[in-house]
Amino acid sequence: MDDFGETTISWRPVCRGVFSQWVADIELGIQSERMEIANEEQVTRHFGEWPSFHDAEVISIETRRGEAPGEYADLLASIHVRRYTPANVGTAQFEMEKTHDALISLRFRSISELNLSGFNHQNVIDDLVFLEEGERVRVTFESIFGVECTFSCAQVGVVAVMNRMQANA
Repeated sequence: MDDFGETTISWRPVCRGVFSQWVADIELGIQSERMEIANEEQVTRHFGEWPSFHDAEVISIETRRGEAPGEYADLLASIHVRRYTPANVGTAQFEMEKTHDALISLRFRSISELNLSGFNHQNVIDDLVFLEEGERVRVTFESIFGVECTFSCAQVGVVAVMNRMQANA
């Protein structure tokens, strides 16, 4: 058990979209250690895999200082992620049908080197990237519009996944 109340799940050193870098490493025969992310199964259970964060919207970012002297701050981010699939391909009724819609809350423990700018009424990201740097993880919210954010952290964990399909029906 960890500070998130669940067991930790293995993950890869570089995370872009739907495990594309890790899959590319496997195809090239590169062996890489996988970083750990707590409660990843909450996300993969909802989406069937780790989703692409392309065109996801950052709804909120909250920082909280460490409680003890010398303790780093934590960051909590809520990100609205949707997945669409093509329907009626090759017909006049072609459309992109929403198949998944969730608000994912991620907690980043012991953050440092926080650079945050541009947060406004709409914060669309191109991707959420994790890069392992020794004992820490470099996190980048790659901006399309609005928020730009990078920082280093000691741990990444899923706090909650709220299904929004019923709410939007």
